[in-house]
Amino acid sequence: PEMSNVALHEELPAHVRQLACIILKNYIRAHWVSAGNSRFVQPEACTADKSSVKSIITRSLGSVSVSDSKLRTAVAMAVVAIMHWEWPRGEWPSCFSELVSCLRSPDQRLARGALRCLDLFIGSDSLGDTTVPEVVSQLLPELLRVFVSPAVSFLQQIFLFLTDSRTGIRRLDEDEGCKGILFVCSVAFNSSCMEF
Repeated sequence: PEMSNVALHEELPAHVRQLACIILKNYIRAHWVSAGNSRFVQPEACTADKSSVKSIITRSLGSVSVSDSKLRTAVAMAVVAIMHWEWPRGEWPSCFSELVSCLRSPDQRLARGALRCLDLFIGSDSLGDTTVPEVVSQLLPELLRVFVSPAVSFLQQIFLFLTDSRTGIRRLDEDEGCKGILFVCSVAFNSSCMEF
């Protein structure tokens, strides 16, 4: 929990906060869950520490300046490390929907932090075949909503998200279960682009 407090502390230099996030991410990978974790090292994090870290690290998403992409990525990597173990089957089933709802935030720092988390998560190995339909059904309509909104700078972020090969959008398109959802969203997306 101490490293997550350092990550949240806005008065500290960005490089110190970034290092704290990297240490936290490594801690999560090694100590978060013992079952099925080839990287596990004793002791396993207790439930109270896990709850504290999740609360603090998600608040950290909104404490990163819009221009500090390295720190935003470090915070997002820690969040994604937790998501790997706790979404959707673990103790944080609402994590993905919470991140998607952050895209609606008027606070650009929080919205960009959430978008970076979603970008890293979708590009990671954590996204399984069973979770792809839920990801697509929640995320694409929200990205469409943001795309047609007047926030041009955030629009550029969404465009980069959609075109970045790391996001795994191509992987989503290859999943038979998602093609129907992608088709419906792409029709809505195309008609919105015509109106834009």
